[in-house]
Amino acid sequence: MLACFAALALAQDAEDSDLTGCTVQLNGNFFNLGELMSEDSDYMVSYLRPALPGSQNDTEVVTIAFNFCTETSRSCDNEESNEADFANIAVGQQSFTADEVTDCSHVSSASLSDVDVSLISWDEPRIGLSLALYGGDLCNATTSYEVDINLICDYSAQTPVYELVQTRLTTREQDCDPKVINFRSIEGCPKISIGSLWRFYNNFYVVFALLMIGLGLFFILFGGEYKEVTLFLIGGSIVTTFMLLVLYIGVIPDNQGQGLVAVALISSLAVGAAAGYATQRWGHIGVLLVGIWLGALIGSVIYSCLIRLITEEEPTLFLCLSALAFAALVGYLSQVYFHLAVIVGSAIIGSFLVIRVSAS
Repeated sequence: MLACFAALALAQDAEDSDLTGCTVQLNGNFFNLGELMSEDSDYMVSYLRPALPGSQNDTEVVTIAFNFCTETSRSCDNEESNEADFANIAVGQQSFTADEVTDCSHVSSASLSDVDVSLISWDEPRIGLSLALYGGDLCNATTSYEVDINLICDYSAQTPVYELVQTRLTTREQDCDPKVINFRSIEGCPKISIGSLWRFYNNFYVVFALLMIGLGLFFILFGGEYKEVTLFLIGGSIVTTFMLLVLYIGVIPDNQGQGLVAVALISSLAVGAAAGYATQRWGHIGVLLVGIWLGALIGSVIYSCLIRLITEEEPTLFLCLSALAFAALVGYLSQVYFHLAVIVGSAIIGSFLVIRVSAS
């Protein structure tokens, strides 16, 4: 668990405001939309618009097919392009299964990085997410198609419930207005929410950055020479961070003020200091923590550079598995090569802290 927390912190320390990897991190709130992927069929909504003059009917049906994190099954086959997309719009009642339609336009591009994601309410992140899909075909000379999905947090909606806000247009020009879909699902609720802690960190970012750079330089220059101090600092910082995450993920409500964060930080520092003393006194425990932390770091880097490219589903699960596997491996090696572990581990951790913070 410690390795998993470390990996999440390392891999998700910056805002992640698109659907790459099917995960989103905004303001300390972590969402995973993987369960909303529909491999065999699309989500579908429809609306009526006025028919062209001379048509047999006064109105015609327009359908919007969309999907999350995976391409739509319904593909457009038009003169402009036949590329993949995550939402498209077509005239007529089209099936939910994979088929090609001729009177069809791409709403989105073929890249998840072009799906803009934000919180519906930055003050109340548990309301859900807002997804903007665009970048596809032009609707007229100046405007592209756009679909905005309000992914609303609803713990009672085990099966998604969704609807188009405007189901009947009065003019054909309204075709080019963004189409808004309200989509209720439990997946719209954050999996992890540490917003108050995140805001506290951002408010004092310079202080934390200087502290981390100082620790990094100490580990690089003196980590091997002052092994007991190094073990105390590493053990204490790991346990302090772990305690803060546990408190804000499982105990403290997310909407509490910044004063409570300071109290939680002081309490966690006290526990961390006791843990640091323990790691200093019993060296093998301290070196094991160094190995676990370093292994989680290596696992998260390998996941980001390699594993995430070949595993599209369950990104958080594979990140944790990668961190756990390397944490176990490096933790074992730290016990085998006990005397080298502090020197090598502190140098790598120190280098990472300096480079990571300096590049932020």
